[in-house]
Amino acid sequence: MPVRGERLHFWQSRESDILEERDGIAFPRDPAALTTLLGPFLPAHPSLPADRLPAWVVLEELGGGAPVQAVGRITGPHARFYFRARHDSWSISISADPEVDPVDVGGTEGAYFYHEEDFGYVADEASYMPLDTARFFIVRELSRWRESRVDGG
Repeated sequence: MPVRGERLHFWQSRESDILEERDGIAFPRDPAALTTLLGPFLPAHPSLPADRLPAWVVLEELGGGAPVQAVGRITGPHARFYFRARHDSWSISISADPEVDPVDVGGTEGAYFYHEEDFGYVADEASYMPLDTARFFIVRELSRWRESRVDGG
């Protein structure tokens, strides 16, 4: 339950109240204290530092918040991609068709690929996804797509 800001979200306060009332467990209402208390019990998100990016992936842009977005291209086979993380999920779309912008891809057929996943432990966590985490998901899905193309898919 990592918390950003100076106050808990309404649902975090509500859940803390329910646990306190039902089970007698008192949680701090200070976001920093609550994150310190519960953070070690949550699995860490995967990450990929910029210096570990494969040579066949070209990130032209990666950044932002609400949403985090990336655009780029890959070589062998050639394709362009668009990544977006917002609210509680992220998605990536790939287009191997030079006439079709990956932003317009919504399905997986032929020269196109689209994948979406839920992300985070709190509301809007995907909107502020760390860039190393975004890079990990981008490379994971580009690798998956690339392997399917090389294997004849």
